[in-house]
Amino acid sequence: MIPLLSLVVLSLNNFPLMKNILLLDDHPIIRKALEGTVRKVVGECIVVHAGTLKEAMTQAENYRFDMIILDLSIPGGTGAGMIQVLHKQSSGAPVLVCSGRDELHNAPHCISMGANGYLPKNASDEETETAIRTVLQNKKYLRPHVQAQILDNFLHNRTLLPNPMESLTPREREVLDLLIMGKWTKEIAELLNLKFSTVSTHKARILEKMGAENTVELYKKVEEYTNELKTSDQ
Repeated sequence: MIPLLSLVVLSLNNFPLMKNILLLDDHPIIRKALEGTVRKVVGECIVVHAGTLKEAMTQAENYRFDMIILDLSIPGGTGAGMIQVLHKQSSGAPVLVCSGRDELHNAPHCISMGANGYLPKNASDEETETAIRTVLQNKKYLRPHVQAQILDNFLHNRTLLPNPMESLTPREREVLDLLIMGKWTKEIAELLNLKFSTVSTHKARILEKMGAENTVELYKKVEEYTNELKTSDQ
């Protein structure tokens, strides 16, 4: 006859406690999509939504989370600095960052701040499932090319990738400022007393350094990295 205590242990092993997952993103549609993927991977679980850092902190007081999926750009947030705050508030729950920010620059920084993984928002469903499954096991998840970058930094004794805003020359910053103001290449050439071809070259270098393919992407990158510089100065 099996002792009662053994039966209780067997029951707990066969029916593990339901997992609690926090989704922190200011876009409800994205949270809904992530919830579907989480439930596909985890099965029966409690999925809690938060659209701001303040909401997330409140939820962390009410639940013991098994994983947090975090977007870096949320109201009241501080970018990668939120990772340590959420870690502390949620008793060290593993964090998977799911962000639209530049991956090569932000992923290593997020890992150094305590995140377990970094996933771009344009990742496939299959990749998202793999990332969630990996982080739930308290393991690290990074895409191969990011892992290679981190290893290369280590082998060459380099720190994290610098903020590309800091790599621009004074002239490139002038051109960038005018681009952000909505000036065309011809107008910039006239304002700075430069040749059209020279401004075009500066613009191409700026796009390359900022990791942007066009001016629309450039606007987003400038906002992202400018906010990051402000946060690091606080």
